[in-house]
Amino acid sequence: MEAITFAVVGHNEGRRLRRPLGDALEAARPGDVVVYVDSASTDDSREVARSQGVEVVEAPLGKGRALAAAIESCTTPLICFTDGDVTYSSTNIPLALRRAHEAEPADMLVADFDWPSKGVFHATEGVYEPFLAGLFPEASGRYGRFRLSGFRLLRADRPLGELPPNFAVETYLNVLFAIRGWSTRVVEVGIVEGPVRSKVELGEQMCKTLLDLAEAEGRLDPECRPLWEEWVEGFKAVTRTRPGPGEPLGTYPSRLAESARRPLPAAARP
Repeated sequence: MEAITFAVVGHNEGRRLRRPLGDALEAARPGDVVVYVDSASTDDSREVARSQGVEVVEAPLGKGRALAAAIESCTTPLICFTDGDVTYSSTNIPLALRRAHEAEPADMLVADFDWPSKGVFHATEGVYEPFLAGLFPEASGRYGRFRLSGFRLLRADRPLGELPPNFAVETYLNVLFAIRGWSTRVVEVGIVEGPVRSKVELGEQMCKTLLDLAEAEGRLDPECRPLWEEWVEGFKAVTRTRPGPGEPLGTYPSRLAESARRPLPAAARP
């Protein structure tokens, strides 16, 4: 079997880090590597990792920068990413991904799960799905319920290009693997819990990443791009009215869905 680097990625997750590191260590076999990829933490994350015998890979701040640092340092054919803020999972996710790959290999396996406390997936429903339908239909509906899962196993030797520096990195990987025709598979892993964070910038990051990729792939005329960016302003206007933590959602989900159904601009000049 091919060796795997298990890369636990985190930023200031020292108090939560022992569980995901323990899962990665349990999933590893002789010849595998387990690393903690520290994205510019200011807490004791690095010390926690080292106390469990795990090598630390230093990375700049940003989810995409952390994944890029992990891939750059990877010496195995496969790399398995897992988030460092998991407080509960009904299965050992890195182990489930390893077993799934051994049973049926693919270029990328994406863990799909239920996250009961998550609530509304604002950017996924408001930007990701509409843009994929309009620009990258081969990637649409391909990655399960939790499309932006941070738990994934992929071939480290694929030419991935320059990863986005931020939270749009999973969006980029989903689309890239689909348009390149590389094999992907979804792996059900049960229930996951962790802190619910408001990533208000994700929609804008996702927009830039998808439009950059669409231009690079010849799917979007650069002169049409401002219209797509203007379309996203409508999504942002809706998200500015979203209820705060603990407040009732009210009509927010239906308004978000209505925003996502707006006609998309043309991708090319007439």
